[in-house]
Amino acid sequence: MPCVDAGPTDRHTRAAKVLNFLHEVQGHAVDHARPDYRAHAADLDVMTAALCAWCRDHDVSAQSLDLQLWWRDHQLADARRAAETRAASASRLDVFQTAWATLTPQEQREFLERIS
Repeated sequence: MPCVDAGPTDRHTRAAKVLNFLHEVQGHAVDHARPDYRAHAADLDVMTAALCAWCRDHDVSAQSLDLQLWWRDHQLADARRAAETRAASASRLDVFQTAWATLTPQEQREFLERIS
């Protein structure tokens, strides 16, 4: 197998982009065409949470268009994940209610006693 560098992973690229945005909101000059690849992909979630918190508390319209677009997309993704979570919870509730309805009152009481 040849020894080659496959380049940055998608997660690494996103971490570099988020790190650039964090530099931007701290007032540092950044070039979004050249992301900071010193970012560690393992830190992506922490950096994203920090940037998300900053964006929630500030007006991003004063920031770069790149950051504004990232924030818009991030909010849409958060809303989509929340809707999926609600749908999954509703589905689990439907399954539970259907199963519960098949139990006799005695079985329901016994179940409740076991989990208490």
